[in-house]
Amino acid sequence: MNTTFTLPSLREIEQSEKAQSAMRVLGFLLLIAAVYFLASGECFAADQVTNDFDGIWKRLQDWTQGSLGKSISLLFLLIGLAAGLLRGSIVSCVVCLGAALALATVPSIINSIFTGTI
Repeated sequence: MNTTFTLPSLREIEQSEKAQSAMRVLGFLLLIAAVYFLASGECFAADQVTNDFDGIWKRLQDWTQGSLGKSISLLFLLIGLAAGLLRGSIVSCVVCLGAALALATVPSIINSIFTGTI
């Protein structure tokens, strides 16, 4: 039994990488188009003011900026310190500190974004 195995040429590899790159770009563009078409109806209906979710937003904001959020932030920091000591690296502590900061500041940032006027 005589089996021959040939490796693809460099040109074939480059062409397949170009095709993969083009497919990624096409997929990204299709995703953007799908989001645009799915959200466009919601954009046109945005002139109707409804406050259906104000209670939920207020409750989540109170939780994250109140004692629950501070407790979770402290737990993030303690877990990060413990993981950093066990691994001998401060990277996990920094990641948990970033998560704690995000928990404390993101609600006000989101509120600033959505209450901006044109």
